[in-house]
Parts: sequence; structure tokens; C-alpha cells
Amino acid sequence: MKRFAFILFSVVALLLAPAWAQADKVFLKDGRVIEGVITREGDGFLYISYKFGEMDRNEFVLRSNIDHIERDADTATDDSKSKTPIHPDVPAPTPTPTPDSTPRAKLTPSNAPPGACKIAFITLEGEVGPEMNAGALRHSVELLSDDEPDIVVLKINSGGGALFEIQKLSDVIEKDIKPKYRVVAWIESAISAAAMTAFTSEEIYMLKEGNIGAATAFSMSGGRATAAKGEDLERIFREMERICKRGNHDYKIMRAMEVPTDLSADIDANGTITWRYDLEGQHIVSTTNKILTFNSIDAVKFGLARSVADNKDDLARALGCDSWVEVGKDADEYQQKFRNNVKQAQVRATELLQKMNIAVKSGSLSRARSFLGQLRGLVRRAPSLEVYGSPPLDRDFFKQVEEQLDAIAKNNKSRR
Repeated sequence: MKRFAFILFSVVALLLAPAWAQADKVFLKDGRVIEGVITREGDGFLYISYKFGEMDRNEFVLRSNIDHIERDADTATDDSKSKTPIHPDVPAPTPTPTPDSTPRAKLTPSNAPPGACKIAFITLEGEVGPEMNAGALRHSVELLSDDEPDIVVLKINSGGGALFEIQKLSDVIEKDIKPKYRVVAWIESAISAAAMTAFTSEEIYMLKEGNIGAATAFSMSGGRATAAKGEDLERIFREMERICKRGNHDYKIMRAMEVPTDLSADIDANGTITWRYDLEGQHIVSTTNKILTFNSIDAVKFGLARSVADNKDDLARALGCDSWVEVGKDADEYQQKFRNNVKQAQVRATELLQKMNIAVKSGSLSRARSFLGQLRGLVRRAPSLEVYGSPPLDRDFFKQVEEQLDAIAKNNKSRR
């Protein structure tokens, strides 16, 4: 996909942005001007905060797309504004401190000012199914009840996993979280099943190095991965159409992430994006020889994500929170504990299965039953093994093993 080295801002938003008491002007190479306060700068980028209606927006802009900047210092007048050329390879000058960039004391629930946003962060990481799990997410949400957050941020970093878990995760987000809290997906990496899950959220934000997409579906047979097709693929299409509606995202984007698709977009003067299943639009987004994955810049440019935020303070500002406090840490701690338990249990389950098989072959049924009991204990610690263990450690597994052990014991008894 052709890469565009700039963030697309709504022209209307820029025209309506009021003058700030202390304003910086960023002149883009395409002729547009963003007026606000530069809050952060790096070698290849900057953030500028500006008003959009009643909301404060904090946007990410690449230096390679900037022609020059006019900065207003504390004592500057209209005639004394500095015009600073921008070159991608030249480090930016140190910005004048602003309220947003000045270090502040860490807010806690006990010292937060009235009206501060209460934000809970829940990390969803690892393989979808075993680690990024709907049951675990539901339990984390239950732990939030005493904290009463205003916003729940789902920070996603996953390379995908089980298709079976997507609808379950989407249901938790849609039915358990959205009715109570404002929900935000904050993407470090959301690939395949993780991307499909993220589309449930209306508000998606990206880390600078984030990516989202490649939502292809495969089935495993004989140790080989085969792309989904036929009725299985159609079922996935229908399921993702429903999830896109939940998040108010155009399904054409997800379709190009699922299968190679000709996809282009028209963007009008107001920033409204119209998607097309052809290559006739202003911007070619994807073609039939690739699977679509957005980087952070393109995710914002094409309206899937709202902006880029590389840390919690940046994200809070992008969410319109001038002051905020983190709550619900026990909900995220549960996620971390859950994932650690799963990883440890997977390793231990493999060991116990091997030992149980050896015990059966050696005729030590009592030891085999002991190992089977330990496997039951692992499932209590890591419930996702019931579905995603190898083999799944569900009721049928334990019933079959017990029946086999009983049959072996009966056969041994009859030989005596």
C-alpha cells in the first residue's frame, strides 16, 4: 500500500480551531495549518494539542510532512513570531514548556482534583484464547466495580490466536463493559484474532509503532495451516460484519484484512472517508495481491484510529482528560497473573501427560491417577486449558482417561 507521510486532519476541525492564548502554528507541506500548542517533540515527530469543539485533541505529526513552524513564546507579539524551518534529519529545538509538557505530581485517587477522569488500563496480551481470554476479561471487569472508572482502556498486544474466542471477547466488551464505561482500544500490535476483537471498540488509538490487521483465518490439520474457505470463511465474514457494526467501523476495511481485496478510499474536504471495493478512489489502500495491515499513521489517516498516543498521559489528553487518575490496578494485575498461570500450566501439563503415559505403560495405575489429579488442579488454576490445552483438558478428556484406567485395572484383575 502506498504510504502517506502525514496524518489527515479534518479541514473543518482546523478551520474551527480557536486561537490559543499561547499558540504554535504548524504549516504542513500540503498547505494546511494546525494552530495549537506543541506539547512534545522528537527527532522525527511532534504532538500538537488543539481545540476541536469542546474537546482537546492531541495529534501526532511526522516532521517529514512539515514545511515550517511558527512558535509563540511567553513574551512574543504578533510581529515577533519565530519561523522555524523543519528538516527531517535535523533535531528539533527544545520546545517552550507548556502546561501539558511540564512534569506534574503523580495523581492518585486520594489526591485527584474534583472532576479528574478515572481511567482503568487492562492489558490484553499473548495468544487469543489461552491468554487473551474472555473469561479472564470478564473477571477483570468485575474487579472494577468498586473503582467506578470513567474510561476502560484495553491495551492490546497480541499476534492472534483462536477464532473461537473472538465472539466471546467481543461479547464481553459489548455487553459487560460498554453499558457501564467508556471503552477504548489502545493498540501496540493487534494481528488476526486480536484485530478482529479490537474492532468492537468505537474508539481505537495507536502507539506510534503500533499495527493492526492481517486478520486471516486458518485451520490446522496434520500440523499444517490451511486458509479458511467456503462456508467456514463466509461464517467468519458474517461474524466480523456484526462486530464491525458494534464498533461503528466500515466492514470493507476488515474484509481487506481478511482476504486479498481491491480497496480504495475517497476523502472529501470535510475529512469524510468513502470506501470502495475497487482501485478508482483517490487513495489505493489495498489490492488483491496482499492482506491489509495498517501502521499507526495509516490507521489514523484512514479513520480506523483516532490518534497516536505513546504513553498514558498522551492517551489521557487525546481522550479529553486535562487531569486524570489511574484506577482498577487489581483488574490488570489479575490479567498478568492469569497469563503467567496459563504459561506455567501449559508447560506443566505437557510434563504430567508424558509422566501419566509412562506410568500407564509401566502398569503403575496409582501413579497415573495421581498425575491425572494434578492435571485437574492445573485446570482450576488456568481454566482456558479446558478449551485450548493440547489436548483440551475438558470433562470429556478426564472422563475418557478415567474410563481407560478403570478398564486397564479391570483387565489386570481378571488376569490374576
